[in-house]
Amino acid sequence: MKARGNKNERKKNNDMVVIKPRPLLSLYTPKITVPGNADERRYFQLFSQTTAAELCGYFDSAFWARTVLQASLNEASIRHAATAIAALSKIAEEKVTNPQPMGISIIMNEHYRFGIQQYNKAIMSLRETLASKENVLRTALIACILFVCIEAIQGDQAAASGQIHGGLNLMQQVSRPIIEDEIIQIYANMNLQSFFLVFSEVPHHPPLPIPSHMQESQRHIFSSSMPSFFTSISEAKRALDLILNSIVQFYCTCATSTEGKIDKYAHHHARLRQWESAFQPLLIRAKAAADMNLDAKMAPVVLSAYHRVGLIVLAGSVRPEETTFDGLRKDFLYIVSSCRSVLDALTGTSSNSALRLGPPRARFIFETGIIPLLYIVGSKCREPALRRQAIGLLKMCPVQEGLWEPFGISRICEWLMEIEEQGISKDGGRRAFVPESSRVKLSGMQCEFNRRIWVQCKGVVPQTEDGLVKVWETVITW
Repeated sequence: MKARGNKNERKKNNDMVVIKPRPLLSLYTPKITVPGNADERRYFQLFSQTTAAELCGYFDSAFWARTVLQASLNEASIRHAATAIAALSKIAEEKVTNPQPMGISIIMNEHYRFGIQQYNKAIMSLRETLASKENVLRTALIACILFVCIEAIQGDQAAASGQIHGGLNLMQQVSRPIIEDEIIQIYANMNLQSFFLVFSEVPHHPPLPIPSHMQESQRHIFSSSMPSFFTSISEAKRALDLILNSIVQFYCTCATSTEGKIDKYAHHHARLRQWESAFQPLLIRAKAAADMNLDAKMAPVVLSAYHRVGLIVLAGSVRPEETTFDGLRKDFLYIVSSCRSVLDALTGTSSNSALRLGPPRARFIFETGIIPLLYIVGSKCREPALRRQAIGLLKMCPVQEGLWEPFGISRICEWLMEIEEQGISKDGGRRAFVPESSRVKLSGMQCEFNRRIWVQCKGVVPQTEDGLVKVWETVITW
């Protein structure tokens, strides 16, 4: 995406200036001509030179920088899927810059038509590969990740979640660790994305565990030998993703079984404390550094906020009442403060000028960033002012993160808030406490690419004589 005018013009017009991510890993650039017609080669070049780096978001990713590009040389399904992502990423730019519902205009868009054509080719190529070759699990797992990305760009949350579940099902079938860490980490992260969308309601397809035999290189995370400090952000993120996945599994099992709940809670809480202690030197160093680029400074801030999310989910595991979250104000406040610092840098309002200048950032990134964090505050924090701050920050976010479209998510939070605060009196201009009987939790969501989301929520306390809870549904458009 081209910058609008030169630096002086941007300052004069007070336009929003955002920073393009600079991955720490150098991109693998194919030295041979890839197969395909002129358009396919052009879009694949766009993917290899620009899109792959943008998808990483705040974090370094060997998967996008090397694994996908190398696999594209030998696997048609991967190459067509990568080409589709490059084409559809142009649509993601329009979804942010065009304030009007797109509808037919998207369907007629040449990028969209070409991207869908390449997606279909990728699916057909993968089917042929699975039918004619052996030892193709790695190819299938990589392709599945790219398919999730394609569905996420289009806004089809259900299809993306289905692909995530399918990939994790494939992992369960592997008897030995033949998959690289970067692929396992992508699945761990996607698993969390899918869960956080319906946090507090166990999803129809509960997140599957990352197979233990695929965690050999990260065994120390689940033992008493976790390092006293992490040597890199990548190491810390791998550890936190797996810890959060284990907490999500604990949360889902608590809905049906209480066996060993207290001991397991203590175990997960200890892992989070150990992670926080090992991470502090990196966080302190990043906050103090004056010569880091935006992503290097923001990545530790985002990770530290996800650590707080782990504490929030863990608390909800052992106490299912929604009022449980009222005792976590300091964690919600930390998350909002962290997200505000990231947005200040992204939107050019940071007091640190070193974080405000640079070319435009991508409008779609695959790695999660601050949107799930703000959604958890907007849906689970019932302190009126803090909740509204989180929703306001969501509306300011200029980037779609994986399954998370910021403005649509902000509208969902507003809808939940309106339901819960209906009939709640105001005391001196301040909204009164929201009792458990007035609280709701999201129980269903279906996203469509043309800015429409069907959402459902239900009360947490039965309000009828037969013990049924009230259910609300609506369609959100923007």
